[in-house]
Amino acid sequence: MRQRPNQPTPPGRSSPPSRVRLGVAWLSVSWLAVAGMATGVAWMARPAHAITQLLDHTPSLQDAVDANDVATTRQFLSRGVNADRADDTGRTPLSTAASNGNVDIIKLLLDNGAHPSQKDGTSKTPLHWAAFNNQDAAAAMLLDRGAMVDAQDKQGATPLMLAAGKGNIEAIKVLLAHHPDLGKHDYTGRSALDWAIQEKQAGAGRLLRGAGGS
Repeated sequence: MRQRPNQPTPPGRSSPPSRVRLGVAWLSVSWLAVAGMATGVAWMARPAHAITQLLDHTPSLQDAVDANDVATTRQFLSRGVNADRADDTGRTPLSTAASNGNVDIIKLLLDNGAHPSQKDGTSKTPLHWAAFNNQDAAAAMLLDRGAMVDAQDKQGATPLMLAAGKGNIEAIKVLLAHHPDLGKHDYTGRSALDWAIQEKQAGAGRLLRGAGGS
């Protein structure tokens, strides 16, 4: 088979000079450099705490509890991690578990030394979070393990007040079974019944009146 001979360059046309090829390469490299700088600027524009979290974040007990991961929670606790170790807002793993209503994790934490009435940055206890989210089984377990039924947060609100304001009937029933002070007021002078009335929670109001609330 005959090989095709090299074709000469047609008249009037020439091969791209090396400086043109170098210019194209330089533009490509420059574009990449600019793109890299833009990425760097975007990265540096992040808040310092966000960069720290991205670079240095390792899974924590709080992460496992937040994900409702019982097995990983158990592993952390078995390694001696403090069951009351709070996050940056002061919230403890027990408050997170109570908010999620995960009684298996609540039991694990309590069995490993978690304080049932440990307050977070807003002075809310795990029972406050259970009541606010109508997690009646979580509230019952916390109360059975010594949680303070009339604990007050920074506004003076008790778990019963939060439950009343949300109309969380099941949580209210659990709290009433542990004899809260129905005459207790928050720092603006409102009782649990007042919370129910102001938030138009008729069912909660009837339940509290029936228990002697005023």
